[in-house]
Amino acid sequence: MQLNLTRGQVLTNQKLAQTFGVSTQGGMRRSKRNHCLVLISKTVANPYPDKWQGDVLHYVGMGRTGDQSLMTAQNRTLNEANDYDVAIYLFSYTGPNHYIYEGPVELVATPYYQQQPDINGQKRRVAVFPIAVTAKA
Repeated sequence: MQLNLTRGQVLTNQKLAQTFGVSTQGGMRRSKRNHCLVLISKTVANPYPDKWQGDVLHYVGMGRTGDQSLMTAQNRTLNEANDYDVAIYLFSYTGPNHYIYEGPVELVATPYYQQQPDINGQKRRVAVFPIAVTAKA
């Protein structure tokens, strides 16, 4: 897939979906046709905040209620991306229809679980993925 994006470039949700062939919904958007996974890290109004530690983003997996698993849906795609050569792209959502391209990313450490409340305030296990921007453009 040929991308003509530069880091810091802002896309609308519609343009993001058209560019990568993904849905306009969700924080983890997969395109089987383009062999990629687009991750959206929300910096506003996010009940499950991702956290930067240095150059590594600890990205919270998919699922709003109950325990998450590394082996289901797009969590599995991200968990196995390095093994199956799935391209992963990161965007920061900073407000309505405002997605900043952060660049291509890859898993840089083993995903892990931590306890966080779900949308109903119930304790649950969430998958966290340590990712970092790569030199690949």
